[in-house]
Amino acid sequence: MTESFEEIINNEAEFGAFMTRSLNLFIESKTIILSCTNKKKYSKKQRGSLHVWLQMIAELFNESGIEYASRVRFNGEVMKISWTMHHVKDDVYKPLLAAITKKTSTEDQDSVDPSIIAMELTRIFGEKYGIPLPAWPSNR
Repeated sequence: MTESFEEIINNEAEFGAFMTRSLNLFIESKTIILSCTNKKKYSKKQRGSLHVWLQMIAELFNESGIEYASRVRFNGEVMKISWTMHHVKDDVYKPLLAAITKKTSTEDQDSVDPSIIAMELTRIFGEKYGIPLPAWPSNR
């Protein structure tokens, strides 16, 4: 029976449970492959905060009159396309993520990447365009 699992271990009790599970898997199959890292993964909470922040940026761009695209035609007319969270993520955030970290997906981020990218985007938009980006959302 093939079993695959990933564990994030933050304390000795979790480590003990991981070792027991790994040992049982080894006893059952006689072979296991382990891969360990001490970098924390990008969490669900960070993903949610990232999406809220990207939506805030999309709203800021729309309120500031910054068009996402105006080359789309319908019935011969050029249409203005508003920014969405996905436009900001795909066309602003991810290219900078790839340039800085060589990662092409937000799912591959570690726990510090979102802060690094947010700081850099804030610097770029402030210096180059005079647009202060919203603060990273906090859940206090």
